[in-house]
Amino acid sequence: SQRLSTLQSARLFAMAEVAAADALISCYREKKRWAFWRPVTAIPLADTDGNPATTADPAWTPLRTTAPSAEYPSGHACFTTAVMTALGAFFGRDDLTFAAYSPASGTTRHYDSLKAATAELLEARIWAGVHYRFASEHGHRIHSDEGAWSSGRSGDHERGPNLGYRIRSKEGYVPVPPADSLSDL
Repeated sequence: SQRLSTLQSARLFAMAEVAAADALISCYREKKRWAFWRPVTAIPLADTDGNPATTADPAWTPLRTTAPSAEYPSGHACFTTAVMTALGAFFGRDDLTFAAYSPASGTTRHYDSLKAATAELLEARIWAGVHYRFASEHGHRIHSDEGAWSSGRSGDHERGPNLGYRIRSKEGYVPVPPADSLSDL
């Protein structure tokens, strides 16, 4: 219902994809750095972690299939937050009404804002048993900043916005990746 032109649509998708790429590159770098085990491994093997306060539950399983990558930070949180931040920057507002369909469950979820959809996703990763809360929260925090930078509307006065899309006359675009200022969370 936004009735975007072809050029506006291309710019929207480019902003979202650049934000997603930036998010996933830094997110998977952090996954490799921390190599934190997921609940699917940690809960059944809790009695092997050297902490007397934890008890194993060998029968525990998550509600959904767990990805074969490290737990921290949540890749889905990194990706979704960066894309939603870029979409909000493109439209200049958060109160976009939309629906998302899940073929796996056959259900459609309706949202009144980008933030509401992001908040539900962050919780769903925990409810499904594939992430701990801190992995979702930190993935969200890291990529709120990166999504704003990638969109060219960052309020970060140290780095400033990514102005790569503003090509001056007779010049080309040479992408320079952002430094992930929150990678030490």
